[in-house]
Amino acid sequence: MGLSPVSWSWAGVACGLLSFAILFPPDPALRFTSPPFKAPTEPDGYVSWRKAADGKRYGRQTVHIKSGEGELYAWLYLPTEARRRVPIYIICHGLGALMVTGSAPVAEKVQEKGGAALTFDYRMWGFTAGEPRQIIEPGMQLQDLRAVIEHVINTDGFGGLVNPADIHLFGTSYAGGHVLVTAAQFAEENNARLLRSVRSITSVVPLLDGKAQLRKALQQRPFFRALRYLAAILADLLRQAAGHRVQPVYVQVGGSRDDSALPAIELKDTEFDIWKDRAIISSATGSWSNSLAARSLFWTSQYRPIERLPSIRTPTLLVKAENDGTCIPELTDEAVEILNAATGSSDAASEAAPLAELLTLPINHFEVYVPPYLDRIVEACMDFGRRHGGSVPVSDHEPRTAAAA
Repeated sequence: MGLSPVSWSWAGVACGLLSFAILFPPDPALRFTSPPFKAPTEPDGYVSWRKAADGKRYGRQTVHIKSGEGELYAWLYLPTEARRRVPIYIICHGLGALMVTGSAPVAEKVQEKGGAALTFDYRMWGFTAGEPRQIIEPGMQLQDLRAVIEHVINTDGFGGLVNPADIHLFGTSYAGGHVLVTAAQFAEENNARLLRSVRSITSVVPLLDGKAQLRKALQQRPFFRALRYLAAILADLLRQAAGHRVQPVYVQVGGSRDDSALPAIELKDTEFDIWKDRAIISSATGSWSNSLAARSLFWTSQYRPIERLPSIRTPTLLVKAENDGTCIPELTDEAVEILNAATGSSDAASEAAPLAELLTLPINHFEVYVPPYLDRIVEACMDFGRRHGGSVPVSDHEPRTAAAA
């Protein structure tokens, strides 16, 4: 016989008391102060230049995009040749990352290969304001991505610089799930305007099932560490219930499996080395620390993009890392099967190209962010985008003297 509601209530109280017993005196691995926020000084339209390995100079323009009650800080990358109505790739990064390390390197590759790209920091992260800092709420991040897409459309592609009817979404890891869910939302809403505008999706080493991901993470940890991990999540949820005046409980975003801390992502070997190098760059911005509100892990456990896949109608390229120790690579194979099964029920559909394609690489989760695999993934993404896009340049090639008009 199941527990009565009263019994469940007492069980909840007992769990709460257990969490406080473990956390107070505070677990030395936890933090109770919000990470820093350094407001950016670049105004809207500011152009920053860099010199790439090919010897050319490339411009990056600062853009501010309204989302909810806040404003996203974003960077727009345009090709050096002055073409109008070019395809644009909206680049989204993964859990605990900033655009400076997570999505800007992808955008730079797109730009160097002749495309346009747009990156942004989610609310409460990086150069985008929002308090308390460094909390992940999938619903809010999905709103931010949607706001970026609609901004491109509503501004007519930044005044004709890009084609608002030739948008391509690119997401890695956590955001690999975001781009899939966003496409599913557009289809479920039967939103013809957005469905016409978003021409392809590239989902790289995606988080597809948060519930399975949390289960995997707990199984990889020793019992007492898993208990501390769960206690931190519960304590932070209790703090959230107490209101915004109470600071969150922070665990680390990432760390070594040999460390005594409580990282959300436990890494080893090459994965940890690549993550650490990116973390150093993120810290240098002054708007990031190795901290993640523990409640984010609960919200992640409720986030299951794989359940939304049957709704998707947008051509999708999935990238799987065979040696992925962070996400679950087998789910990427399953995702391809689900997407193609959903569109292959009719004879006409079976004769057409499959909705989803799979690129499998013999690498780990974080090698997708570094050469030579980053270049290969961007090339595959842009080739896929050209096959499913609809942009036609409307002016002759001329040297571009500014990142945007």
